[in-house]
Amino acid sequence: MGNVKGTAMLAVVELLRERRDHVEPLLDEGSRPYLDRQILVASWYPAQDFMSLLRTMTHFVPAAAGDPWTWLGGHSAGTDLANIYSAMVQPGNPWGTLQRLPRLWRLYHDAGKVEVGVQGSTRAQVVLSEFPMATEDFCRWMAGYLGEMLRLSGGRGIVAKTLRSAGPSHPARWLLTWEA
Repeated sequence: MGNVKGTAMLAVVELLRERRDHVEPLLDEGSRPYLDRQILVASWYPAQDFMSLLRTMTHFVPAAAGDPWTWLGGHSAGTDLANIYSAMVQPGNPWGTLQRLPRLWRLYHDAGKVEVGVQGSTRAQVVLSEFPMATEDFCRWMAGYLGEMLRLSGGRGIVAKTLRSAGPSHPARWLLTWEA
């Protein structure tokens, strides 16, 4: 099913630990041990566990934030790209930042392949193939992540739209537009 790097897990687990009393009843049996287990940033963890933890986090997103999955994706990008992977962002260069997306993906995931296609000076399509966890929820999360990635690189008026969630015979796709 694929795995995610501990750096992704740690950020989510730390937020859940802060809300432990409220979180514990919402977690499924397989996810509860993460509240006590040490998360190793260089280790790999099951992607389905990551998604389960994110699903729990959706209960704590402020209603004013809109779609909780999109908000969480943006929050994740803001945390990742302002800290550990800040070198992936090229300030003032959304295209340069997007071109680094395939490498960033491989730092976080051991499954799936990301491609970025140019569709104009301020328009791109991101395609994720061979990733079994690209559910509708994940795709909404990824739209938020991609939008924040563009914002951090200087894009304005950003629209990150999921064109298609992955299925057995097709990859997931997002259309990204922004103003320079």
